[in-house]
Amino acid sequence: MEPSKSDHKEQESSSVENQPSKNAVIYFPKVERKNIEKGIRKARYWIARTKPVLLAALVSTVFATIAFTVIDPNAISQPSLTDQANPAVQQVSAGSGAVKAAVPDQTMWVVQAGVFKEAASAEGIFTKIESKIPVIQTSHDGLFALWAGAAADEPGAKAIAERHQSEEIPLYVKKVSRPAFEIELSKSDSAWLLASIGAAQPFLSKENAIIPDDLLAKKPESESLHPLFDSLKRLKETPVESTVQHDKAVLQVMETIWELPEKNS
Repeated sequence: MEPSKSDHKEQESSSVENQPSKNAVIYFPKVERKNIEKGIRKARYWIARTKPVLLAALVSTVFATIAFTVIDPNAISQPSLTDQANPAVQQVSAGSGAVKAAVPDQTMWVVQAGVFKEAASAEGIFTKIESKIPVIQTSHDGLFALWAGAAADEPGAKAIAERHQSEEIPLYVKKVSRPAFEIELSKSDSAWLLASIGAAQPFLSKENAIIPDDLLAKKPESESLHPLFDSLKRLKETPVESTVQHDKAVLQVMETIWELPEKNS
């Protein structure tokens, strides 16, 4: 049975009545101001309570991200055992190809022919006696000294003094010391210097003293070591039988080693 026209009209009027008209006013539930302010206060309270925690978590997250993305632990080089064992040499050689040669302290007994405050006074006496005894002029303790021999101990120095003693030239023995020092050299020159000092020391005691040929095979690169090279060569070429000349050659080697700190400062 088909619906009648009157039924259609009732349905249409019913649906139209249920829809608000264009000019209709819609009323929302009334919200009291007190409830809004109370909600805002609660929100501010919880934000204040949780703000430090949230901030700390944020900072931790940022730093953790940087640490694991920017810094690679496997890329950080660790110092080798060689670097730890010899840091001073590694520090210099890394930049300039040079090393610091540690020259040991030097102690010996010298035969002294005078000590002077003025260089001119020392040079005047030196000129008078250099043709008679082996003598060199050097500086020690801020004074100018004339040395006529060098030995490892007091008896050895006294024996040299007795050989050259005369009424015209009073001699006496004295123990002198120089502290250890460092000098910056190439690796080859550093090895040469330490070997040369080791070869020169036995000449102070006159026991099995010899200058190895390899020390004189080639001059060191540093010009500051050339005087020591020349004095070692002169000592090697001087016969032991020529007592005065040999004593002077030994003395010149010791003088050159003694003055290394001053001439390389």
